[in-house]
Amino acid sequence: MKKYPINTKTEEYVVKFWIKMKNGFSEQREESVWFFSKNKHKQAEKEILNKYRGQGYKVDIVSVVYQ
Repeated sequence: MKKYPINTKTEEYVVKFWIKMKNGFSEQREESVWFFSKNKHKQAEKEILNKYRGQGYKVDIVSVVYQ
């Protein structure tokens, strides 16, 4: 059993998504998002959407998987 410091986010979600680049092409990406507790699929999706939409990209989520 792994021991983590108290303030470490230990729950990983892998978000797969399509992002439309500014040159008009789309590219598939995958990013990990970390949280303190389980059952955060919607929050993981929202974090990726906010990250890229705030930069002006169009994002379509494919999947969110708890690791």
